[in-house]
Amino acid sequence: MPSIPPEVVLALLGGFVLAYGISLIIRAGSARRGPRARCPDCRRTRPATDAPCACGHTPPQRRRGAAAWRIAGAIVACVGLVLAGASIALYESLAQERSFSHSPMGLVVGPLTALGLGVSAFGLCIAFVAFRGQPAKGRRRCPKCWYLIDAALGLKCSECGHQAKHERDLLRRRRRWGLAVLGLAIALLGQIGWLETRVRRGGWVAAVPTEVLILALPWIPEEWIEQNWNAPSYPDEDWTLDGRLNEYAEGHAWAWHRRFAIWRARTMLSRGASLESASRAALTLQRLDDDGVLGSDDETARRRAAELLRIVVANIESTDPDDADAADFLFDVAIYSPREELEVWTAIVSPHTAEVLATARDPAHPQQDIAVILLAYADPLPEVVESLTALVRDGHATAASPLLSLVQRSPLARDAAIELLQTLPFESRRRVAMMFAIHRPDDPAIIATLLNMLASDDPDDYIAAAWALHRYPDHIETSRARILELIDRDPESSVELTRLFRRYDTDLSAHIESFTRRSNSPVIEHRSAAIAYFELLLFSPDLAEPTHQRVLDRLRDMAANDPDSGVRHDASSTLDDFIRRQDL
Repeated sequence: MPSIPPEVVLALLGGFVLAYGISLIIRAGSARRGPRARCPDCRRTRPATDAPCACGHTPPQRRRGAAAWRIAGAIVACVGLVLAGASIALYESLAQERSFSHSPMGLVVGPLTALGLGVSAFGLCIAFVAFRGQPAKGRRRCPKCWYLIDAALGLKCSECGHQAKHERDLLRRRRRWGLAVLGLAIALLGQIGWLETRVRRGGWVAAVPTEVLILALPWIPEEWIEQNWNAPSYPDEDWTLDGRLNEYAEGHAWAWHRRFAIWRARTMLSRGASLESASRAALTLQRLDDDGVLGSDDETARRRAAELLRIVVANIESTDPDDADAADFLFDVAIYSPREELEVWTAIVSPHTAEVLATARDPAHPQQDIAVILLAYADPLPEVVESLTALVRDGHATAASPLLSLVQRSPLARDAAIELLQTLPFESRRRVAMMFAIHRPDDPAIIATLLNMLASDDPDDYIAAAWALHRYPDHIETSRARILELIDRDPESSVELTRLFRRYDTDLSAHIESFTRRSNSPVIEHRSAAIAYFELLLFSPDLAEPTHQRVLDRLRDMAANDPDSGVRHDASSTLDDFIRRQDL
């Protein structure tokens, strides 16, 4: 049979003795004094003297004095503290020889756990004595007030008037239920010591019940929600809320805890929580709920996305970096959900147009990008259109999308977008042109502007227009013919335009011949041909056999002789990939 470690024995004794000493101090402080004290046995009023009561009871506090009991209690409590301290010191001195002490039953027991067990043992003793009670020993006592009843009075108490039904009722044991409950409470309090091993494995957060962590989700520290694995040191076990509710965690939480956490997170979102608490709730749902943050059906997703968007818009002016991160997460969840009707989104954003606009104009504001996108759903006021136009001119890429979203709702936004297409630098112009195509504004003036750009002699214009017009079905043929014409005429433009072959579904065989004929061209055309070949291989694997051979020959030539090392490397890699895929 395994022996009990000595530090565990010392801690058990220390807990019991400490609890007993404290009880003596409490008993001395609560002893009744005064000229009209009552006897605890017979409940008769007696003078405050040392003489025993008529029932024979002599109060111990009166016999020895309250001060003496306080001194005795303090001495006993000090002995308990010394024993507890000795157990902890002995435990720490043996720390290198073992990680934990073990009880005979194989349970992990440390000194604090054993100390709690000693307190629990004392509480159980109190509960046992209180439940065992005081026997009547032939005395007839009222079962209600425990007043001593003379035999001449029958079954009725002269003190409280209670009428007993039977003689045996007057001979009951006097059990002190309140003291029994107190003893059980002390025993339960001592069980907190079992948290010691959890705290050693998972830090102080392990001592907090899972139910408390879930209920206090909006307020608990971030490190209690998710373990920071980038910290210099972290506990052996993950007892954070995320660690407990993780589906792979064993023994840290019950299945109903996961359901409880999902309900709590849903409640937080539906009540319009702050940015930080809403972000915590959304992350909790993202981890635990199979339906995600927004739910499984489109109607629920729209409603919850609107709730998230309201929280973001209501806090758009916050400059707290933590709020900015939370807003960015919530906004991403809401904006990529099944979209609400435009009227619903506008109804959320428009009442806050002034705040959103002020945030969008501030380049130093951490939520500027979110505010700029939200302007797409604000009222199309002149100041909104002017601010978005200025942002696009300054190179703010995010501003192009909300400006073009306003085109269908505002003639002022349409005129501003057309002007931008004609005046912006090439990269920004191409981005705006693509935004036109994505949002498909059915506006003859915009389409005419793109067609004019396609017919221009400026490569920046026709490349930007070509990238946009392939999304307009009625103008695909016009765009395709223009692209083929430009590739034959302008080798430099071929680098950009050949990337559109896949989008326009163009027959490429004839253009391979065109690039092959330019094999002795300058380096820039050589480079253009290489890029074109890579595009052809990626997007047209079903070329005819003769074309395959010409492509292979050209790639081999570039891989061996091209003056550009980058082209040689890309050509070699693409050649290997092409041969493998085509099994040539």
